[in-house]
Amino acid sequence: MDTKLLAANAIVPQYDRSKLVPRLVHLGFGAFHRAHQAVYADILAQEHGSDWGYCEINLIGGEQQIADLQTARYALQRGRDVSRCLAMPGGGCSKTGAACAGRRLDAVFQALAQPEVAIVSMTITEKGYCHSPATGQLQLDHPLIVRDLANPHQPQSAVGVIVAALRSVKRPGNLRSA
Repeated sequence: MDTKLLAANAIVPQYDRSKLVPRLVHLGFGAFHRAHQAVYADILAQEHGSDWGYCEINLIGGEQQIADLQTARYALQRGRDVSRCLAMPGGGCSKTGAACAGRRLDAVFQALAQPEVAIVSMTITEKGYCHSPATGQLQLDHPLIVRDLANPHQPQSAVGVIVAALRSVKRPGNLRSA
């Protein structure tokens, strides 16, 4: 990352990202997630030695190229000054290779099924929930849901991905199915 743009007082991560464990899997790692969620994992790693890392997954695409160019780092601006230069906590989930997996659903399911995962979260647009805001019910006629129901092993919606991942860890004999 080009540090010429950073404010002199910016906090640059000093922890070893390879020691982070992807305990949090997040669908939709856009700017909102980086500024309002991932920042706290970064703070905990920096200031308290936490090993809680994120595995960021973007089902739509786009951010992977940016993340690669920035070596999985970004700047967080508060007010007029850049106050933190952050690493994507977890190094973009390099341990499972699922970061920004897009249509690589096998890697997404693998990331979601890891025994270390304690939290699965998502920040997606309202349309991405495929529900009726008036009733809160899933829209079974939504094009993504229709495709997910027709081909449950290749889901396209965030809801379908979570359901398929839960189905995969709920198989008989899986330790996490209890």
